[in-house]
Amino acid sequence: MQAIHYYFIRHGETEAEINNVIEGWQDSPLTPRGIEQMKALHESFSDLPIALVFSSPLERAIQSAELLIKGRDPELTVTTNDSLKEYGFGGLEGETFRETFDPSINDQILTLEAQKVPETQLLPELTRQIAAIDETGETERFIDFWSRIEEAMLQIHDDALEYRIDHQKSEINVMIVGHQFAISAFLHEVLSDFELTDRLNCGHYARVTYQDGHYTLDEWNEK
Repeated sequence: MQAIHYYFIRHGETEAEINNVIEGWQDSPLTPRGIEQMKALHESFSDLPIALVFSSPLERAIQSAELLIKGRDPELTVTTNDSLKEYGFGGLEGETFRETFDPSINDQILTLEAQKVPETQLLPELTRQIAAIDETGETERFIDFWSRIEEAMLQIHDDALEYRIDHQKSEINVMIVGHQFAISAFLHEVLSDFELTDRLNCGHYARVTYQDGHYTLDEWNEK
C-alpha cells in the first residue's frame, strides 16, 4: 500500500511543566527526566526506518528531536518549521495553569461539549475563552493558530510525498516533534472521533497514517 505514517511526538518534560507553568512561545529547558524520556523513545524507534524529521522551532522541541535521531544516518537531519510552534498564550505565558484557568482547560472543553457546541466550533470557542482571560490582548487568535498549523502540515505532507516518490517507497515514516495543544488541535480537525480532552504526555507519541486521502489514528500516547 502507499502510505505515510506520521509520528506526532511531544517534546520531553521541561522545567515549566513540572512547575505547572504556561509555556506557549516561551521556552524552558528539558529536565533530566525529559532527556531520559527522549533517549527511551530513541531506543523504541531503533528499528524504525525514518525518512524525515520535522520540529517546532522552540528549543525544547529541537533538543528532543536531536536526541531522537542521535547516532542515526548523518544525512537524517531535523528540519524546523516555525508554524509548528505551540499555541501563543500571549500575556498568560509564565503564569501557572492552576491560578490562570479555573475551571481547567479540559473542564472548559467538557462544558462546551455539554452545551452542544458543534465540533467545528470547539477550538474557536475555547481559544476565545482563553483570549478573554488575557488582559494584554496578545493571545493568538484561532484563525492565525489554525492557519499556520494547516500550512505546516501541508508543507510537511508535500515534502513527504516528494520523498516517497523520489525514493520509490510505498510507505515511509515521518517524525513531527511538537507540542500538546498544537498536535491535539490538528488531530481534532482531521480525525472525526478525536477528543480534545485526550492528552499527549511529554515524551510520548501518536502514530497517524495518511492513506487514500484519509488520516487514521493507529497509536495514541505511546512511549
